[in-house]
Amino acid sequence: MVNWNMHPTANSQLAIQFAPGAKWNDTFWENKRMGELLKSSLSELDPDKRHEMYCEMQTLVHNESGMVIPAFSNVNDGIAKNVMGIPKIPLGQVGGAEWPEFAWLA
Repeated sequence: MVNWNMHPTANSQLAIQFAPGAKWNDTFWENKRMGELLKSSLSELDPDKRHEMYCEMQTLVHNESGMVIPAFSNVNDGIAKNVMGIPKIPLGQVGGAEWPEFAWLA
């Protein structure tokens, strides 16, 4: 069993877990096509083509990787006009869990 926190991009998450030779590849899955897609998606400027690449990568993971994902963490951030200083960091709840250091009420 493993738990992965959020990452800033889909590519960074997929590369850590599913790239050929990835150090944290829990299922030890090696797939040449996955590696090609991970690399080419980084330089693809067309959002529709990039979307297709990520859909293909997710299909590969689903069909071939051996990974079972039984649940997803439900993480939501909230905002209010009187809350200030929460950093916009897409790595975790409420600004990457750094809000106690920076937040204040106006």
